[in-house]
Amino acid sequence: MWSERAGGLAATAGTREESPMTRGIFVKLVMCCAGLAVLALACGAVHNAAGTQFNCPDGTPRTKVDCASISSLKGRVVSANLGIPKIGLGFGGSYDEQAIEQISSSTQALAVSLDAQCQQYNACAIDAATWTQNQQRLVQHVNYAEQLTAPNAAVGDAMWANAVPELAAERLSLEYRVETRSASETAFRQHAHGATMMSGDKLRFQIRANRTAHLYILLLSSQGEASQLFPMPGINMVNPLPANAVVTIPDPSSGAVYGLDAVTGKEHIQILASTEPLGDVEQRLAQLQGAPAAGAAQPSSEQLLSSIGDLLCDGDAERTRGIVLTKSSAKCGDVTTRGIQLEQAPAAGRAAGQGAPVGSALNARPNDNVIVYQHEIDHR
Repeated sequence: MWSERAGGLAATAGTREESPMTRGIFVKLVMCCAGLAVLALACGAVHNAAGTQFNCPDGTPRTKVDCASISSLKGRVVSANLGIPKIGLGFGGSYDEQAIEQISSSTQALAVSLDAQCQQYNACAIDAATWTQNQQRLVQHVNYAEQLTAPNAAVGDAMWANAVPELAAERLSLEYRVETRSASETAFRQHAHGATMMSGDKLRFQIRANRTAHLYILLLSSQGEASQLFPMPGINMVNPLPANAVVTIPDPSSGAVYGLDAVTGKEHIQILASTEPLGDVEQRLAQLQGAPAAGAAQPSSEQLLSSIGDLLCDGDAERTRGIVLTKSSAKCGDVTTRGIQLEQAPAAGRAAGQGAPVGSALNARPNDNVIVYQHEIDHR
């Protein structure tokens, strides 16, 4: 009986049919799972779409970037770099060549790495600030290249500083302010380039360099004679000047002050700054200040002007032949300044406690370490 019941049970199990209710539950489960799968795919597509918002593992929100669009920016960078050497930056000679090479190498390397950076940004592997900064540098580079329709030192300098910010941060920068005081005044005021000063008016300078610098200040008189204003004995100051410190020349504690003599005319002040001593200028100054050696001729002011002219002309043989020596100034063609003139002394990047800008400012050209500024006085 046991075996029959067992067989009966077996037979019953083998021939059992599913009820309509069972089939309905199964179909609903299949449809539900399929729906969940479609929903998951849809959600994944939305999350992966460019421009969508998502959260990184640390919870910070981020907008997904279309990395395919980076190829267009890379192409614009390549095109810009091909055009720059044909136009030039406006620095002249080897300074142009070296700066162009640095700009091209830096922006090209950054453009090549941007694809990987984009993927890393979307994967939350790099911070948003790094990605944004690098992308904006390339966009700005292309913008500068579009502005460079002819050699333009100001645009070229901005392009170079954008491409190699670490080099730009290290170059020499000089803030300067020429001040005067008449006999009836108790305080010094700023003297504008080319403005009038009267015989007997007092003169001083405020200087700040971002690096330790060797400074030279000369007064080239209306008679074509050179006078050394700095460095000189008796004013409690020597070269080199400290970095990031406002220096008043002469030092007020010395009791010394500069004053114009009775000989009127156009006077020119030459302010020279360098990260290294300017050997030729120092030698000329020493010769002017001291008595000539036995049998040697006293060096002339014209020789000193030639030394300044060489600085303005970079010692380039072809351009040096164009030095024009007037009664009181030296220049190479129409070049009277060595450096990039800033419209306003920069406040950004200033160390804590440095205070407001001194006055006007000059940056050394890319890869240069010398600044020359010429200031005119209408002496009456």
